[in-house]
Amino acid sequence: MSLNRVDYLTIEKVDTLGEYTAHYGSRRFYDVMLKPVLKVKSVEGKNEGFLLLPGYLDKDIFYPCPLRIMYMKLYQITQQQSGEGYTRRTSVEAQIEVYDQSLANHISHRLVLTNTGSTGLDYMQFNRIFNLINLYVDAGNPLEQLNLDAFTQYEPREDDRSTLLRAINSLQFEFFENSRNVVGKDNFFWEEAEVRAVTNDPYLQKIILDGLRKNCESLYVKDDHLLLTFAHDRAYSPSFSRRKMESRPGGDSSIKDNVKFELAKMYDSRTHLLSKLKKRAATT
Repeated sequence: MSLNRVDYLTIEKVDTLGEYTAHYGSRRFYDVMLKPVLKVKSVEGKNEGFLLLPGYLDKDIFYPCPLRIMYMKLYQITQQQSGEGYTRRTSVEAQIEVYDQSLANHISHRLVLTNTGSTGLDYMQFNRIFNLINLYVDAGNPLEQLNLDAFTQYEPREDDRSTLLRAINSLQFEFFENSRNVVGKDNFFWEEAEVRAVTNDPYLQKIILDGLRKNCESLYVKDDHLLLTFAHDRAYSPSFSRRKMESRPGGDSSIKDNVKFELAKMYDSRTHLLSKLKKRAATT
């Protein structure tokens, strides 16, 4: 259905966390008082340009006003298209305010999605985005860390099983033997591992580090790698300089398997998804 064929768009579950939906739906509003809707207005001089104004419909009378969607306030949505086929350009824009849980503080934002080509993009793309924003705030996340630039027409999605396992299988291990001379006592011996290619996803990174810590005696975060130490022992044997181990029984397989077990226990898809909306700490 096209926007030029309707006067109003149906809005459902505006007061239900994570369930807001705007769609074409039914236009039988005459028997409903103060039904939340988006009024469709054509924009003159624009090739398939539309302005969607939120408000309430009381039988056949429309009352325009910003629409409260849980922790958000929607002022308007615009949708424009130009060109044809693979040169077609679509743009949708929403003017919003996002409030914290206390509703005392807010940020204003102009959320713009664009796409070129035949892939569909329209106002309904904002349904899931608005719900994710509300879930983010409701989970107690800081408003100042909300990264609204994370939203595109391919807004953050949940990772599938293969993506999660790849984050662990991609870990690169190098094993070393090391020792320290102790005057007058048995010398000190241990094994180490340098771990690289750790995902930069903060949520997965935390689970991986927690899993690695349970498989070693100590873990140190270095500039470009992690350093794990295991198997500390004392012996009356000559000490030696740190040396790479060409082979190690079990290699890294058992460690990776244990980290996967930790992932299975600790992973929460919604928490992971919402973590993608947080601004990353600046690195130096």
